[in-house]
Amino acid sequence: MTTDTLSTTSRKPPNSQTKSGAKKAEGKIDLFESQESLSQAILNYSALSSEERKALVLQVKQAALRDNVSELTPDQRKKINADIRQLPHK
Repeated sequence: MTTDTLSTTSRKPPNSQTKSGAKKAEGKIDLFESQESLSQAILNYSALSSEERKALVLQVKQAALRDNVSELTPDQRKKINADIRQLPHK
């Protein structure tokens, strides 16, 4: 019996990469830009209906305000609030 086999469960990815092999983001994340990017990706996702996309974007923007208000500038908060006012509320 040989002991040369490697166990895939005990190996860890290098520190600079995630499990998928993608590089980890360096430095602080811009939360405003992140929610803007996510909102745009949702709006471009054609597998959802228009109403579903708008509802998800509303959730993203509300969460950005709720969870990160101290990290957003007053102008960023105004922009997000303006975006929210343009989305339908249920």
